[in-house]
Amino acid sequence: MFKIMRKKILVIDDDDDFLSELHETLILSGYDTIAVNDGSAAFRIAREVKPDLILVDIRMNGLNGFQVADKLNQYVETSDIPVVAMSGHFTEEEHLHLMDILGIKALIRKPFRPLDVITHIEKFTKEDSEL
Repeated sequence: MFKIMRKKILVIDDDDDFLSELHETLILSGYDTIAVNDGSAAFRIAREVKPDLILVDIRMNGLNGFQVADKLNQYVETSDIPVVAMSGHFTEEEHLHLMDILGIKALIRKPFRPLDVITHIEKFTKEDSEL
């Protein structure tokens, strides 16, 4: 008997309505999803849960998405987790250098369609599913 392993996705955004909607969308799409509205709490959860991918809003109160990505890179147990940023305020071109330094794989512009985020999740977690 085979057990299908669902990918764990950590979503971080301080907009509770957006966070709830994305959380529900990802669950309905077959992902184990943890939704957190605080960058500091999300960092602690990432170290415990070790998700397959992290979606993080760039512009948040407290730790912003860049700071979360930087902290994740500082620890062996989280440095290899793919991070995809989300933003309605910035373009990838505006922050390409910083994203590269921090290891952020991509930026998804808000608002986005559910298929856009699922495409990014599959793209950056594909190696795990092929093993």
